[in-house]
Amino acid sequence: MAEKNHAFYEAIWEVTEALHNEQQMENGLSACLSVLGRTLSCENGLAWLFDEKDERLYVIACYGKTDATGVSIRSCLPSR
Repeated sequence: MAEKNHAFYEAIWEVTEALHNEQQMENGLSACLSVLGRTLSCENGLAWLFDEKDERLYVIACYGKTDATGVSIRSCLPSR
């Protein structure tokens, strides 16, 4: 259990460093996904960003073998 906690603390530190050291949000999120994917033993991961102007979700960062960068879907939320 202590070993698992240590791995999560290390991951949190790596994520903090990645976000702090990166000027581009997408690059920081990509680094975070990599850290979290390795820590959680995930094969793939995606970070989505909601664009309110065109009411779409966009993949802005990927982890693993799947590259879905640029993929978008229309929001199913009611218009405001």
